[in-house]
Amino acid sequence: MFMTQAQQRTMFVTQPAPDPNYRYGGFQSLDELLHPALRPEDSVNSVKKLIRYKFKQLTKKVNEHVQRFGTCHVYFPWSQQGWAFALFQPSDDVKKFMTKRAMKFYERTQHVPNVTVHFNIYNRLNPQTDFKVLAQNPNNVLVFGDNTTGRGRGNAAAIRGLPNAIGIPTGWNDSFGIWTIEMEVSKQVEELMKTREQVFTTREQVLVAREKAIRAREVKLLKREKAVESREIGLARKKVSRARVKATKAAKGKQSVGMVEF
Repeated sequence: MFMTQAQQRTMFVTQPAPDPNYRYGGFQSLDELLHPALRPEDSVNSVKKLIRYKFKQLTKKVNEHVQRFGTCHVYFPWSQQGWAFALFQPSDDVKKFMTKRAMKFYERTQHVPNVTVHFNIYNRLNPQTDFKVLAQNPNNVLVFGDNTTGRGRGNAAAIRGLPNAIGIPTGWNDSFGIWTIEMEVSKQVEELMKTREQVFTTREQVLVAREKAIRAREVKLLKREKAVESREIGLARKKVSRARVKATKAAKGKQSVGMVEF
């Protein structure tokens, strides 16, 4: 079979090996640990904590919208079973937790008259259920299912980057690999050692500063001591000098008296 030169060249081009650490898929447990590079804060080290953190960010965003616009409409991606998982299919405990957090958010807003929560069931025949349409209203805050890296614009994530959009992760899309409990313990021990080292370093710096201060005081005291000794010596010399003068005067007085009697 005849092959062109371009086809012949492609036969010898090696394809890059797949990244063994790459993960793409729904969370399999609320207790799965996050790689440190994926944590918005150091204390957010698990899937459960990450979801809670994102809901706190959602509350903050809603409050900012209320202060700016006076009212706010919050839209969750919904289905007949609860939270709609279009991109990833996480485990049942993750699904239940996401739905439960959304319902709790809804319950809290029942006491806030200027905040309305909508459980949006997407219908391609109804543009008013399309997040891209809803995002055009600045009074709306749209919550979409996200991944751990916060990248990509597929499906509902097409609104990513808009000021009234916020993503809450439901699965992995990164190359950091699995973070095990052994890695987490090792990390905590290392951080503990760094903290102790910082404490000891600080204490050492305090002691060095105190030692310098004591030495400086000792130098001042030595100078004062020498000054006092110098003054004492000076006073003693003056006393001796005065005593000599008196003695000399007294001796001269006796000689003059003796001469008169003679």
